[in-house]
Amino acid sequence: MSKFEVRFSDKGWKKLQRLGRTDVKRVIKKVAVLREYPSVSGDVKKMSGTKLKLYRLRIGDIRAIFEVDGTSGIVWIIGVDYRGRVYRGW
Repeated sequence: MSKFEVRFSDKGWKKLQRLGRTDVKRVIKKVAVLREYPSVSGDVKKMSGTKLKLYRLRIGDIRAIFEVDGTSGIVWIIGVDYRGRVYRGW
């Protein structure tokens, strides 16, 4: 199985930059496991209640919302925030 490339969307990158320095380091380190999608060793769940096929990765009290583009082999991180705020607007 080929590895996926992990990229941040513009919105995802802006959200990441709003976190503290130590949280940013944790998120960058943790989203690297998404290269091995779908055999990810982490807390990944499909999000319900959305029309899009979105997934979330739990990183302590931070959540990374992502979608997988299987045709191009890219995992797009489209949102990163703390648990209480990340789910608003999806």
